[in-house]
Amino acid sequence: LAPVPIFFSADPEKAAEMSASLTQERELRMSLAAWGQFFLARAINRDRAATETAAAFLDDTVEDYLRWEWPSAPHRKLVRLLHSAEPEGSRERCWNWRDAEGPFLKETLEARGSSYNGYPVSPNYVGAYSLDGLAIAMHSFYHTASFMEALTRCVNFLGDADSTGAICGQMAGAFYGLSAIDARLVSRLRRWDCDEVALRGALLHVLGASCRDLSHTLCKPVNAMQALLTTSKSSVTTASTKTDSASTEGEAQSPPPPTAQQVLAGTMRHAVVQCYANRDIAKLVKEAGLHIALDERAHFGTTYTLVCTKTPLSKEDGTE
Repeated sequence: LAPVPIFFSADPEKAAEMSASLTQERELRMSLAAWGQFFLARAINRDRAATETAAAFLDDTVEDYLRWEWPSAPHRKLVRLLHSAEPEGSRERCWNWRDAEGPFLKETLEARGSSYNGYPVSPNYVGAYSLDGLAIAMHSFYHTASFMEALTRCVNFLGDADSTGAICGQMAGAFYGLSAIDARLVSRLRRWDCDEVALRGALLHVLGASCRDLSHTLCKPVNAMQALLTTSKSSVTTASTKTDSASTEGEAQSPPPPTAQQVLAGTMRHAVVQCYANRDIAKLVKEAGLHIALDERAHFGTTYTLVCTKTPLSKEDGTE
């Protein structure tokens, strides 16, 4: 789910519409994709200084989603789940994610009997059905106050825990941010990922922010790297362009888009950040007209220092 809302983080409605259009054409799947993208884009773009709780944020997001006039109305089953008002004895009672006593998994399985939606019901196994998994993830996010609490609560309902945990992890990760994830999880992930996913996410965020100022519509196919390069040339002011720009009196200068290291660090400070990436990612960054410097260390690939700038750093910065 995450790439689309990262790119469209400033436009949750566009994120939802684009994701639904890319999803296999079944109404329920399209509605689920749209809802997920809408939530994630809003969470990514929220004011980090706000003191809003996860529960309040989810309530507000549900209200806005149901109020928005979508090109295609949300699927009726998703609407039922978002309202979280299934009666006692319902075969979908586990959809009551707002209920603190939930998610009523045992009662739901008992009400479903031996089959549900044409499939056999497995005793004590929940979450495989998309709406069930979403409800469990939303319940876990809604009734906790941190990333680790939400994820731990979610996977301990067992059943299809890898799926429900993935949904909840994306929700909580987008809301609480990278700094809220236990360092032990991040370090173990780096044994296999080496920050490549983080780098891809940073590039998507930078590209999305840059493309918002372009004249073309984002729903049309574009050469993404060329778009970033074009925008970078016109909006990033370097030492070599300051003189030229100063001579043009009264000409408005576009603010530079956030750099990848600013996205990864969650700040707007200019600083060099070490990012692990394979050579394909390095090539992608170079084609965008940005500069990277090779680090001598290697770890499952090549370690790169990513620097989002139009001019190379000096030797004093530690990059040649």
